Amino acid sequence: MRRRDFIALLGGTAAACSEAWPLAWAQQSAAPVVGVLVAGSPSGFWAEMFTVFRQGLADAGYSEGRNVTIEARWAEDHYDRLPALAAELIGRRPAVSLLGVEVGPKLLELLHEAVPSATTGALLVNPTNPNATNQSKMLQAAAARLGLQLHMLNAANPGDFEPAFAKLSDLQVAALMIVQDVLFNTEVEQLGKLAVLYKIPAIYVTRSFAAAGGLMAYAANYRDGYRQVGIYTGRILKGEKPSDLPVIQAVKFDLVINLKTAKALGLNLPLPLLGRADEVIE
Repeated sequence: MRRRDFIALLGGTAAACSEAWPLAWAQQSAAPVVGVLVAGSPSGFWAEMFTVFRQGLADAGYSEGRNVTIEARWAEDHYDRLPALAAELIGRRPAVSLLGVEVGPKLLELLHEAVPSATTGALLVNPTNPNATNQSKMLQAAAARLGLQLHMLNAANPGDFEPAFAKLSDLQVAALMIVQDVLFNTEVEQLGKLAVLYKIPAIYVTRSFAAAGGLMAYAANYRDGYRQVGIYTGRILKGEKPSDLPVIQAVKFDLVINLKTAKALGLNLPLPLLGRADEVIE
């Protein structure tokens, strides 16, 4: 057995609420094969991350079709498909580790800083996400520390988005946080447009949300993160042991503020917040 099979989990169930830098290790056999398991679909956000992952592999000396084969499986936003897809890819009992940096509480802090008068907020959550309950508990605790009461709004498919936003007025919600999820990543522009339509200060983790009219976006730099995943994959394919590699967590986080949206909402954002922004959309 000379080959190393490698499984990289991009955007899996744990990554739905965290910034994930995934690594995995499997048994050896004849030629380098990289298996990629993605909870999302092969388009949009995750297609871009898959491309960046390949770039990281290339930086480590591995090019698809030349000296490595990449096998990808896509769950198409259906979490219940992940176990069967993982079994199909793995087959030989690999030992998998997933490392992440949780940014949910930080998003709440930024939203509270932008709308300090808000005492009632809401979380938009995908109830089919296996981590939904843990996400909600963690964020409720963070909200309590900020003096915020949080309502939970569920959206399991794009058809649930507008009904969820329509509830904001009846609940007297003053600010909205959208919890990271592969479904929401796929439909991020629609969510940004709904935030504009319902005139709600809202925050999510991707820049395209702010570009579509959402108030703010904050997350680790995805492109750099998944390039590092590719580099790590290459290092393991070359024979380094995962246990010997250093833990790498996100060090660069991007804050994007849509100042046009803030003005439309009548928000006078504090200068320290604007000063920390990596990008201001005007």
